[in-house]
Amino acid sequence: MPSWMAAIGGSAIPPLLHVEALLHARGYAPAEAFANGMVNGLVAEGGDVVAHAVEHSADLAAFPRDAYAITKRRLRAADVARVTALLPEELVG
Repeated sequence: MPSWMAAIGGSAIPPLLHVEALLHARGYAPAEAFANGMVNGLVAEGGDVVAHAVEHSADLAAFPRDAYAITKRRLRAADVARVTALLPEELVG
């Protein structure tokens, strides 16, 4: 697994599930992923995913956009630097 993929998975999957999900490549049903904190919500089959996302993210619009972007960038800076440095080596093999 490329480092960038592990970094994304590691930030989205709770630490107690890293081995099971990332190393063992275990799949999860939607309800199980939700129960384990891997996703923030579920949409019923046939439901409007976009409407659900807009509704549940509306509170983010209240945050100052620049401050939010800077904070998000700072939170991820170490991972981005690490995987960017590893990328050339991982592209080769």
